[in-house]
Amino acid sequence: MTRYVIIGTGAVGGTIGGRLAQHNVPVVWVARGEHARVLATDGMTLRTPEGTFNVTAPVWTGPDDADLRVGDVLVLGTKVHQAIDALAAWADVLVRAADSDDVVGTAGAVLPLITATNGLAGEEIGIRYFQRVYGAAVWCPATHVKPGEIIPMYDSVSGVFWLGAYPGPAEPDALVRSISADWESARLGAPVTVDVMAWKRRKLVMNMGNAVDALVDPSDAEGKRLLKSAMQEAEAALQASGASVISPERDAEERAKGPQVAKVEGAPEQIGSSTFQSLTRGTGTVETDYLNGEIVRLGTLYGVPTPVNAALASLARRAAANGWAPRSLAASAVDDEIVGS
Repeated sequence: MTRYVIIGTGAVGGTIGGRLAQHNVPVVWVARGEHARVLATDGMTLRTPEGTFNVTAPVWTGPDDADLRVGDVLVLGTKVHQAIDALAAWADVLVRAADSDDVVGTAGAVLPLITATNGLAGEEIGIRYFQRVYGAAVWCPATHVKPGEIIPMYDSVSGVFWLGAYPGPAEPDALVRSISADWESARLGAPVTVDVMAWKRRKLVMNMGNAVDALVDPSDAEGKRLLKSAMQEAEAALQASGASVISPERDAEERAKGPQVAKVEGAPEQIGSSTFQSLTRGTGTVETDYLNGEIVRLGTLYGVPTPVNAALASLARRAAANGWAPRSLAASAVDDEIVGS
């Protein structure tokens, strides 16, 4: 059976890796610091709407611990802004035969990579280092703020991951169908798609809310106004680029018939986006340069003004670098940053 090596066992990677371990699909968790220590000594506390589980798996702290074998599949579960460092570190790790210690090549040359990241850059970065890359459009509301604990919020399945080869569009091959089957067996939705990037572009529009959620109260009228403006800019920039995007109607249809967010016992009272969680943990960096910043990039290339997203990306960088508490700004502070306002 395929073994999955989860590079970055955080909220998304931990949801994938935790469910695989729970359902006896071979998996290795890669983590650092206190999180790695807790995972290695106590296992993962996986809090879900149907209950809390303790699951275990081998833990590596990085490439130096690795024993990669032919047949392994690497899953990039880091934030997209961490992809360059992560993939550069893993691409040249030696891979041995499945049944001997003979070296057959490096990970980048031999093993497939799944990019379970937000934004559009993970796949572009991936193909610089790996010869076979598969994208995953991630629908996975999950929380990771405490070492050793992962909290996926969906009922029925813990996440939906639209899988497809990169670059595409491309007809699904045997490997991606096998990956889908493994993940589906572990309470993970894993539909296979011909055009995974179209799904990732639609998700990117929704990810404009990450910075809004992290910086201001997203539930009040002013927060909702900022989100609407940021998403309108994203729609316009993507349309100008001419790239394929799943329609809002198709997206809404799939979400309506899919899993729904449910209450999880023991979850923090205040739950937010992955960017909110980064500010909560004080990581010092956030991925919004590859979310809101991706829309700024596309706007610059195709002549679409994106002042709201530029302001959100700038403020999110400063919030992370200076340790601002999540949702500590008023919407007016964002307005003040918007060039031309």
